[in-house]
Amino acid sequence: MYLNPSANTWTCSPPINPTVEEFCRRLPEYNSTRLVSLPDLARDLGLGHVFVKDESFQLGLPAPKIPGAPWAVYRSVAAKVELPQTCTPHELSISANTQGITLVTCTDGNWGRAVARMAKYLRIPATVFVPQNMDQATKERIAGEGARVSVVSGNYDEPIRAARKEADFEGSFGHDTSWSCYEEIPKWVVEGYSTMLTETDRQVQEQASKQAICVVTSVGVGSFAQSVVMHYKSRVPTATVVTVEPETAACLKTSLEVGKIMSVQYLHIHGVQASPCGAAPLSALKKSCETHASGPGPGSVVVLFSTEGSRTYSIT
Repeated sequence: MYLNPSANTWTCSPPINPTVEEFCRRLPEYNSTRLVSLPDLARDLGLGHVFVKDESFQLGLPAPKIPGAPWAVYRSVAAKVELPQTCTPHELSISANTQGITLVTCTDGNWGRAVARMAKYLRIPATVFVPQNMDQATKERIAGEGARVSVVSGNYDEPIRAARKEADFEGSFGHDTSWSCYEEIPKWVVEGYSTMLTETDRQVQEQASKQAICVVTSVGVGSFAQSVVMHYKSRVPTATVVTVEPETAACLKTSLEVGKIMSVQYLHIHGVQASPCGAAPLSALKKSCETHASGPGPGSVVVLFSTEGSRTYSIT
């Protein structure tokens, strides 16, 4: 574990855009996801309340790329066709089709399916580049949303390069990882997740009659974790944010230790798909409580973000 000494005093401006939640609630089949109380775990760890925000089923997708992906797609396509962010999905669909807009992205699983779902809502074509080691079931789920799936040899960096090249010729590129000169769309992804976080705050208040003082989330590629940090470090009082990632792909931990952005891709280099990370925050909370006296204390309200539901993988 790594304790970031500057995290206790760091704050930021509120990232909330009220337009985001209004947009999400217009999406077909959008629903609030449940906040599950774990009283036995809270008792065992000496805490007041432990909740899990269960994002395993939103619009039929097993991870919270809804609403991050739809909002980012909506904003990027609207910008491409020069419509305001207040336009309706129907208006955007008509304009995007008239101008021949095509969505292009790359994915290791959930992101590509969420982008493909939004493309289906807007009735525009989507191409999703995937690494060659992606299992067949995941590729079929993406294709099942109506997208064209293009398999690229090499690790995950190769689909990113292929998608960027394709977007130069075909249309709008949407990805949730940023790099130099590509930061606006990832910011919209982060903004889109705010709907889930404000919803969580309301649910915690309803069930515990007070705010969470500690939240635990997986890092993933970073956009959701960034949204969590910005949300809970912009309110008063702030909350402690615990992030968790695999030891063999501990990009955030390594970056914090050396003081600059680092990439750790041991599993990708060796062609191994990482396991779903939905249960990782629970393990992180247990370890934190067992090894650090400064962790959440008696009476604390803790929220665990379960960012991926159960998925079927082909075994070879």
